[in-house]
Amino acid sequence: MNARDVLLGKYRPPPGTILVWVRPGGGHVGYVEQWNKSSGTTIEANTSSGRGSQFNGDGVYRRTRTIQPFAKFRIVAFTPVSY
Repeated sequence: MNARDVLLGKYRPPPGTILVWVRPGGGHVGYVEQWNKSSGTTIEANTSSGRGSQFNGDGVYRRTRTIQPFAKFRIVAFTPVSY
């Protein structure tokens, strides 16, 4: 699902959904723990606790994230998972 559709309220990702970021030269994924219209709580690996650089982080952390369509490093998609 496109992040724009989530931001517009057309889709609300349930827990366990994979979210995808892009940046020039790379990307990142995490799992949705809970999500509101434009932000939510995620579980991510290879990130930081929120202090300092998040690039090549030092562990798995719970993070609060926001959809920012024009940021260089931004959430672009949500991929539902069937368990």
